[in-house]
Amino acid sequence: MSAPPLRCLAVWVTASVLAGGLVAWVAPVAWSSPADPAFDDLLVRTCAAVALLGTGWLWLAATVTVAEAVRGRRARTPGVP
Repeated sequence: MSAPPLRCLAVWVTASVLAGGLVAWVAPVAWSSPADPAFDDLLVRTCAAVALLGTGWLWLAATVTVAEAVRGRRARTPGVP
């Protein structure tokens, strides 16, 4: 039995908006390049880049899960909980 398409769309749009907001908030930090880079600046930029990768993975997992729910199947994609 497939999930209601409108609910699936709402879940996907919510995940996309939240992921986009996080990317908009974190991306400037990840790409910033201070004139005098100290260790703490490098650490913050590295953590921001990892947060961007994690956000991308979570968005992709949500997209796959929603697509499977619309089709009425359980997500069996490796790497997606």
